Amino acid sequence: MQNKRSKFLHPIYKLSPVTWLLKHTIPHLDRLFFKLSNGKRSFSQPLSGLPTFLIKHRGAKTGTTRTTPLICIPHGNDNEEIILIASNFGRNNNPAWYYNIKAHPEIIVNIKGKEFNYIATEIEDNYTEYWEKAVNLYAGYQDYRNKTKRTHIPILLLKRLN
Repeated sequence: MQNKRSKFLHPIYKLSPVTWLLKHTIPHLDRLFFKLSNGKRSFSQPLSGLPTFLIKHRGAKTGTTRTTPLICIPHGNDNEEIILIASNFGRNNNPAWYYNIKAHPEIIVNIKGKEFNYIATEIEDNYTEYWEKAVNLYAGYQDYRNKTKRTHIPILLLKRLN
C-alpha cells in the first residue's frame, strides 16, 4: 500500500517543473546527506517516505566504482531481497546504473550505514507482480511508464549474499 506521505505529495511530484527539479537535484542532495550521516540518512527519504539506499556498483565499461542513491523496495524479510525499478524518472532511456549492474551484477548496498553484498538479476517471470508492488509503494512509477516511450521499464531483484 502506498504510504501516506507519498500519496499526498504524488500530485505535486507529477508537475513537470517539480519532476525536472527533483531529477536534477535529489541524487546530488542524497549523496551529500548520506556522506554527512555516514550512510545513515538521505535527503529524499523524509520528504517522500520512500526507502532510499546507496548502491555501489561498477561502471559497465570502465569498471570504476559508482555510488548511486536509489529507491529500494524491500522484498522478503530484513532486506534479504530488494527490488529496483529502472524508471529513470520516466525518461526514454534506461538509467546508467541499470547497464552497470547488468554488466557487473555483484553490488554493495548501504542500508542505514551498514554495507551488504547483493547479486542482481533482471525480473522476467512474475514481472507484473513486482511492478504492482512497486506501484503500490509509489504511484509515480505508473506515471513514469505512461510518460516514457519505452515499452518496458526493467525491474532488478537484488538477493543478499551475506
